[in-house]
Amino acid sequence: MVLIGETVTTEESATETLGRALGEAMLGEGEAERRLESYLAALQNPEIESISVKVSTIFSQLSTVAYEHTLSILCDRLELLYREASRMTYTRADGTEVSKFVYLDMEEYKDLALTAEAFMRTLDRPGLEQARGGIALQAYIPDSYLWQKRITSASDLPLGSKSAPPHPPPSGRVVSAFLKTCSKCCSAASAVA
Repeated sequence: MVLIGETVTTEESATETLGRALGEAMLGEGEAERRLESYLAALQNPEIESISVKVSTIFSQLSTVAYEHTLSILCDRLELLYREASRMTYTRADGTEVSKFVYLDMEEYKDLALTAEAFMRTLDRPGLEQARGGIALQAYIPDSYLWQKRITSASDLPLGSKSAPPHPPPSGRVVSAFLKTCSKCCSAASAVA
């Protein structure tokens, strides 16, 4: 196991850890800013292809009461990560070079809407059309399926499209091919249940 900010030196390579970092509740904005800097540094490590980020690790003041304010700050901070990930490359064992991948990891049900909305809004920003990103939703939470459907719908809309229905997910872009796969899997699972 590698904690964010640690250097891997023995038999275990950073590639094997996939840049995993433990996301714990933040004590304050100073810690959140240090964590954001650690994520940015991890993306510069040539042995790391992807990182997992919990939104509470980059903003300590998550609030559903100040929803839009919270989303604005989260999106600005996530944009830094996605831009850095797009700028950096990783060379796979077969020699293929790919840009780095940032995925958001859920930690608490109360953060589901903020995390999913921040994911969609950030990747809809100009200049992030080629960013590689994903989101891990907790399948055992019924609302996750609804959010997954919204994310998939948003990924089919053209970048910057404003012709969405009332209370839509933000206009979208193709976020990642796995979203469509998830949609098929979730649809099949709900048909069985």
